[in-house]
Amino acid sequence: MKDEFEKYMSLSELPPGQEGEITEIYGGRGLRDKLGGRGLLPGKSVKKEFEYGMGGPVYLYTEDTHSSYAIGRGIAEKIEVGYNESE
Repeated sequence: MKDEFEKYMSLSELPPGQEGEITEIYGGRGLRDKLGGRGLLPGKSVKKEFEYGMGGPVYLYTEDTHSSYAIGRGIAEKIEVGYNESE
């Protein structure tokens, strides 16, 4: 899976407006269950809509379910996404 994308970074580092795919969640069972309950699992495509300053929440959108989510920056830092700059 690591060779599918040009770049990998945490969701908090993904530029606003950029789409990516969740490739890994670096957290324990509780975090995985919390995100999984929202359908945010490896393989899910997400678009980072915007963020509020340093330390503020990250807002993302999933096209397939037409859902928007706000997650804390600490959680966003534990979600790895892959994306291609040419897209």
